[in-house]
Amino acid sequence: MRAIRLDLTQPGLDPDELRTEGIYRIITPGEAIAAGPNATHALHPLCGGMSIEEGWRCLTLFADQVIPHLQR
Repeated sequence: MRAIRLDLTQPGLDPDELRTEGIYRIITPGEAIAAGPNATHALHPLCGGMSIEEGWRCLTLFADQVIPHLQR
């Protein structure tokens, strides 16, 4: 059985480390678009201790590159 880390504020985790933990699903804009307009996307822009700047970058990326393709 693999242990799950409950402290989600540990700094220094990169996307590969978060993927390995299996708590978050980290996808590209293309993967989000391919999931279709009925998919549910939960955004956690500060997960894993990400910086505020990186969180804003992720939110902006989603808003600019994903949402326009999912709107009906």
